[in-house]
Amino acid sequence: MPFIFSSLSYKRLNLLVLALFIATLTFTQTVGARTIQFSGYTWEVKNFTEYKRGPGPNYFSDNERNVWVDAQGNLHLRIEKREGKWHCAEVYLKKDLGYGLYTFTVREFKERFDPNAVLGLFVYEGKNREIDVEVSYWGDLNRPNATFALQPTYLEGHKDYFEVGVEELPIKFGFRWKPNRIAYWANASEDGTRKQFAKPEYSWSHSHLGYHVPTERDLKTHINLWLFKGEPPEKQEEIEVVIEKFEFESF
Repeated sequence: MPFIFSSLSYKRLNLLVLALFIATLTFTQTVGARTIQFSGYTWEVKNFTEYKRGPGPNYFSDNERNVWVDAQGNLHLRIEKREGKWHCAEVYLKKDLGYGLYTFTVREFKERFDPNAVLGLFVYEGKNREIDVEVSYWGDLNRPNATFALQPTYLEGHKDYFEVGVEELPIKFGFRWKPNRIAYWANASEDGTRKQFAKPEYSWSHSHLGYHVPTERDLKTHINLWLFKGEPPEKQEEIEVVIEKFEFESF
């Protein structure tokens, strides 16, 4: 009897190992991911169409209907429904750029920006190692539509909400990332000129929270367009954002 019990235990253990292996394959980006060229960098395109994955969670597709670069060099991210599922979009750099000035120019929000849509412009390595600029109503049109955030955001002072006019295009979002310091900013085009918004609405500094600012190791640059809590668009319509360029200046 002890021998039989031991054999069954080993079989259960083997099944558990196999299940964990399958799960790892399921939630890991497939080898040979599609790549695009945008703003002088090579970006990989996230692809999880069989199972939902964060953020959201959502389905993410590398289909050219979800992610493409047009003839003028603009990056298009699109949320589209296919085969009964809403597919979101994300691109990311394989290499980390480290400390420096990060600038993302948003050229256009196609159609009205849906209250369940989230545009993310950020660097990320894992839990509590993330620097975010996000444009979203988070499901509620009565709240501000943009966020500067430093993970972990549950700590006091790690998130700042503000309102940005999506009709004032293009809009530049950016952050200066130095050891122990993050400074965020946003500005918009107005009558063909650049306007730097004044504090506190459109600029924010984390210098007083330096001990939470991540070191530069392994944080990759991401741009994504996804659905808050995986909820479908309010009007059941496709959502598209056009990114004019990404710029980086090393310190």
